[in-house]
Amino acid sequence: MENIEQQIIACAHRLFVEKGYVNTSMSDIAAAVGITRPAMHYYFRTKERLFQVIFGDIVQEVIPRIHGILASDTPFMERLDRIVGEYLAMFLKNPDLPYFLLSEIQRDTGHLIQVARELKIDGYIADIRKTVEREIETGRMRNVPLRVIFLTLYSLMVTPFLMKNLTTTLMLESEERFADFMQEWKRNILSQMGHLLCPDDGSGNDHIALGHDVRQFLHRVPFLNRFQDVGVEQFGGFLPCLAEIFVRQIIEDFPHGIDVFHRNTFELSHA
Repeated sequence: MENIEQQIIACAHRLFVEKGYVNTSMSDIAAAVGITRPAMHYYFRTKERLFQVIFGDIVQEVIPRIHGILASDTPFMERLDRIVGEYLAMFLKNPDLPYFLLSEIQRDTGHLIQVARELKIDGYIADIRKTVEREIETGRMRNVPLRVIFLTLYSLMVTPFLMKNLTTTLMLESEERFADFMQEWKRNILSQMGHLLCPDDGSGNDHIALGHDVRQFLHRVPFLNRFQDVGVEQFGGFLPCLAEIFVRQIIEDFPHGIDVFHRNTFELSHA
């Protein structure tokens, strides 16, 4: 019985990711498992219940570890390092998860929030808020709005997975694996969050470090090598042009132009 239940959960998870929650029926899931719909109802009466179980399994796998990290008595950036590591490990294990969650947020934000409340995630969010407020009050962190911290951190963690095909096609070196690239990207996440959150010590090292980070990025992408000599003081004017240069070069280099860009950006890789 337990084996069939786990099969139902696994098949439902796969179909929710491939087709979306709305476009997946209980009959689709039953057919994928190889059982009848009445048999399916013996285990799960509704599709909503299935969604809660799947989302709950994912959240409850990582939340206890995140809570433990937040409760530890270590510097905030060390805790952030471990938290980012937990999230990236979860996304590498479930590379379709960011796209699935983003799709559900766009489809019905209220539904996802309701499921999160039923799973008691609101208590987890409250703990994060308290931790951040405490770090700000003690002066160990800049007074940055929580929404800015949230959007910046999750954008940095999720974007490479949403653009996995494009990243793999254009930015990975020969024989380099996506997982190895993500370990390098993790350092970038922590660097950018450090620039955002850590108080400036007045040494100017933050400014120099930012210049180093940008040069490292330019070095990785061959068609941007021409910009290696851009000075730190010019980054403010340079960065707004980067996206346009990037897209134009893709259109120029690939025979199918923007179609390739679109496909590589939005199709998920199951490799």
